[in-house]
Amino acid sequence: MNGSPILAVNNTILWLKVILTAATIIFLYFRYRRGRERTSEGSSRKPSFLAKALLVVAVVFSFGVYHNLGNFRGGGFVHVADMFNYYLNTKYFNEVGYFDLYDAVLVADTEQGNQLAGLPFYTDLRTYQNVNRERALQGADRIRSRFSSERWRAFKEDVAFFKTATGMPRSTGGLMFLLMDHGYNGSPVTTLVLGTIANIVPLTKLQLLAYFDVFLMLAMSGLVFHTFGLEMGAVFSVYFCVNVLNAADSISGCFLRYDWLFYIVVAVCLLERKRYASSAFFLTLSAMLRVFPAALLYGMVVIIFKRAKRTGAVDKKSQRFILAAGVTGAALFLLPAVYTGTVLQPWSDFSKKIELHDRGVYVNHLGFRGIALFESDHLSLERFYNIYASTRTPDIVRHWQNVKEAELKEKRPIIAFVSLIVLICLSAIIWKRESETEAVLWPLVFVYTASYPAHYYYGFLCLFILLFFKRPNSLDALVPLCLLLSLNIAALLGDYGGASPIVFYTLINIYLFACFSFILVFELYRNVLGKERRESLQHWIRGTLRPMT
Repeated sequence: MNGSPILAVNNTILWLKVILTAATIIFLYFRYRRGRERTSEGSSRKPSFLAKALLVVAVVFSFGVYHNLGNFRGGGFVHVADMFNYYLNTKYFNEVGYFDLYDAVLVADTEQGNQLAGLPFYTDLRTYQNVNRERALQGADRIRSRFSSERWRAFKEDVAFFKTATGMPRSTGGLMFLLMDHGYNGSPVTTLVLGTIANIVPLTKLQLLAYFDVFLMLAMSGLVFHTFGLEMGAVFSVYFCVNVLNAADSISGCFLRYDWLFYIVVAVCLLERKRYASSAFFLTLSAMLRVFPAALLYGMVVIIFKRAKRTGAVDKKSQRFILAAGVTGAALFLLPAVYTGTVLQPWSDFSKKIELHDRGVYVNHLGFRGIALFESDHLSLERFYNIYASTRTPDIVRHWQNVKEAELKEKRPIIAFVSLIVLICLSAIIWKRESETEAVLWPLVFVYTASYPAHYYYGFLCLFILLFFKRPNSLDALVPLCLLLSLNIAALLGDYGGASPIVFYTLINIYLFACFSFILVFELYRNVLGKERRESLQHWIRGTLRPMT
């Protein structure tokens, strides 16, 4: 459990990210210092040629830093662990579904020399509990019966490929560690897309698949540059690349892991251009791929409701948005049947998988849930080890998860209550500002309180640049953006300290909670409370503090 949880390559990359983040804060300070009015395209005063050149250089350099300046994990660009779950599972989804991949791998191994015979345990994807290898072998006939002879032979060849790719037999761990993960969690829509590609592109071309996300990164930046201008595009691109939670060692080289984020950026850019139906299509597509982006549709619901309340009718642009979202959702619900052969079964199994996943507590997942379950022992690896070491299992993390999952059942009402309060606050902000672009982005705060994504999904923090950067009031833009960037520096320095994963992610969760809480309170104070109420609040605070001084 020791070592850097995020930056596995070297500390040079870490310090370059710190420098780029600090430089962005300085850039924002000078940009907003005069409090000049800005249009949606950027500053009313166009940057000089030198300034433009520096911004472009910063973007290109940050892109290189994101990719560790070419020094990839294990010497290769492909993220083998991710490909194992997302390529192999989607390619053979009709045979293994959401729950049988690891069992099928172990059964295949018995026909390939039993290289996994020394596996101490693996994760049962139906329960997320550790079970011994014999459990999988007991169902060997059931597993084989789901494959045709040709598909079983192909599956074994693919398993052999991943054994070699993970260093077996010379490596003592190899594929074994991958069987202790939580498997494939993509929606049936994701399964349709990835499974179709995986059955066309052979394993020998995995590097081609890994480049898909590189293309999406470049396309996202290009869209922001084109829609919002040079300065905003540069800040968005740099922050995306230096975000500690979006580190290359966790997410680059994977199999289409940025598709959902790309579609959100497309939707925001289309909404900025008043393309309501197209924006609804891409927002719904993102939601059908990863579920939690569905929260972003809530903001438009508030806007549509307010307009309908004011005029007594739903206007045509809102009708287009609603119709496009509804038709897209219905079509994407039905479309996976083309690949799986059935409409309801994959969605039913996906629901069970997500329900199981949602009941869990994980070291590298972030959300208000982690705050509700926080205890001081999470900040010390030694104390954590002493408390959660168990004679019943050698897996300390699994024991900690079992304890915390039982505690989570008791804390769910608290989490739901806080999420409701946050939703009410966000509704007030969206109602007051009535900006469509902001409306679809503010619910990102609700994602933090109501769900529990893995750390790399917090790549969505770059979307806050789209939320705040183009505001005409310098204070309203500078404060939240500098908070996010300062959070990034604090997280990077925490990673430099070599904290264990349990300590590192606990600290990150505390930082995120403090950052989101401050941004929410700041926004309510600045943009929801009227001037008279703000003055009354200031008077009350001064009156309260005076006796203390």
